[in-house]
Amino acid sequence: MSYQSADGLTIYANLYRPRHLEPGRKYPAMVEIHGGPTAQFFRGFDPYAQFLADNGYIVIQPNPRGSTGYGVAFRDMALMDWGGKDLDDIEGAALYLKSLPEVDPERIGVWGGSYGGYMTFMAVTKKPHLWKAAMAWVGITDLKKLYDSSMEHFKYYLRQQMGDPEANADLWADRSAINFAHQMTAHLLIVHGVTDPRCPIEQARIFRDRLLELGKVEGRDFEYVELDEEGHGSTDIAQKTRMARTVLDYFQRRL
Repeated sequence: MSYQSADGLTIYANLYRPRHLEPGRKYPAMVEIHGGPTAQFFRGFDPYAQFLADNGYIVIQPNPRGSTGYGVAFRDMALMDWGGKDLDDIEGAALYLKSLPEVDPERIGVWGGSYGGYMTFMAVTKKPHLWKAAMAWVGITDLKKLYDSSMEHFKYYLRQQMGDPEANADLWADRSAINFAHQMTAHLLIVHGVTDPRCPIEQARIFRDRLLELGKVEGRDFEYVELDEEGHGSTDIAQKTRMARTVLDYFQRRL
């Protein structure tokens, strides 16, 4: 399906529904954000979305600007604009869900991993009115700290995507969720692998610490999980199964 973003750009997405919708029932729904940003959701089997739909959730998987598969111009629309207009595209997905008669507009969640985790942090801090609950998995919260702790090939990628961190310091600060944590109202689950080489565990810890500084209480206002044996995700089937159950358990309690 597709919907219009704030500036009129057409955004394409996958929409998953439970197999049998009960007439008159309002279902919780969530936006799942892919990694990358140069990646995409395909029309194919997706275990997380399928698992959530089978358990009574409506799930939308948008391919916001910056995604691959829609031409070079579309892919490059997120250059120098992480967490900008692509975040508007994510908002558009949430508004589309709210417009569906089978969706409870007060029970909208958002989650994602890697760049999807980054965008989840940005979504709950810069567009807090949209969400009841969120889960950020191996995400990014401070672009400059990420740059400083990254290996050289990751630094090259960050410069290619968002420019020089010194020359564009104001942009990098504006697109770092750590600086807007005070605006968050949704309940948040932070999950991160301790040995992650792409998005270091520091990115989760500094956001947790910022929430505590703001007077948030772990357990009441947010949840925090470190995975000692994992890096940037896992291909191990047992760990994948555990992750799926972690996602479902959290949203069953908070959404």
